[in-house]
Amino acid sequence: MNLFLLTIILYAIVITHIAFGQVKGKSHGSDGERNPILSGEVLDREDSSKKNSVRRRPSSRRRSSSSSSGNEANNHNEASIRRSSSCNRYSGFDIRPYLSRNRYSNYIYLRIWGGCDYRCFCQNNFKLFLRNMVFQMNIIRQSHRVRCLKRVQDLDIRAQHLASMMARESKIIRDYTTEYGVCISVVDNPLSSLIVTKWHDERSEYYYTFGHGSPYTYKFTQLVWKNTEFVGVGAATNGSHVFVAAYFYPRGNIRGKFRKNVFRQDTKLLKKII
Repeated sequence: MNLFLLTIILYAIVITHIAFGQVKGKSHGSDGERNPILSGEVLDREDSSKKNSVRRRPSSRRRSSSSSSGNEANNHNEASIRRSSSCNRYSGFDIRPYLSRNRYSNYIYLRIWGGCDYRCFCQNNFKLFLRNMVFQMNIIRQSHRVRCLKRVQDLDIRAQHLASMMARESKIIRDYTTEYGVCISVVDNPLSSLIVTKWHDERSEYYYTFGHGSPYTYKFTQLVWKNTEFVGVGAATNGSHVFVAAYFYPRGNIRGKFRKNVFRQDTKLLKKII
């Protein structure tokens, strides 16, 4: 009987040990499966923080590049200020003594340029100046009973290139192209708005009866040439003088074609035009 009880007790102890061993084994196995994942997440976060720290380092470069960009912007602003200062240098300049003696020329000039002196139109690389030039050309052409010119970019590029080159070298440079009509001029900065008027005033030397041009009238005859359809203009300053170039297409001043392309001004049209 005692042996039987002892056997049962021993058997119970063995079973209990086996049961606890399996439970403990499963618990350890579970931790073993979770730990690599958890440690992996932590490493990723650590790597991520390291990557972020690496990303933050170039921020100093960005600051330096933004600083250089700021310097470039400051340089640009300083250049703009210098140009503005140069424009303001002619504040108070009186252009009236230099106006044309022709009242119709002055009428056109004042309608277009009145109230806009060098300080006004020298800004933005003479953008307003060039626009007014073409506007004045077309008013003049209409008064001579021919169609308006269309301003085109490729001719603008040619004209600006020539004007900039003349300003850079501070001298007149002629383009002897036979494809385009070319008019160029140089004048003191504050008198630059008179350029187209001066071209138009060459008409006083032109003899409509004979119908041919001369070296003294070629700018006028090109300006009002009937068959010319397109124009491009450019302007640049060397600091004291403005250099202007205008390209016309098709070109004018063709021998034997003057009478069919150059007409007298109809002054009665002026008040209807502007």
